[in-house]
Amino acid sequence: MSDWISVKDRLPTKETYLILYDEKNGCAPGYYEDQWWTYFFYGNECNARAENVTHWMPLPTPPKE
Repeated sequence: MSDWISVKDRLPTKETYLILYDEKNGCAPGYYEDQWWTYFFYGNECNARAENVTHWMPLPTPPKE
């Protein structure tokens, strides 16, 4: 079973970090905000708009110590 959620079925809570799937660029961390998807690049001070997002999934639960 896939944890991917189609943007046609449901949109995520705004400004919650998640994993995006963009049909042009693949998977990347990001978030949804007011009709825009934004990629979140680690180690880079720039974020970029994602325009071809088809699916998303919540981040996994962090490991227990």
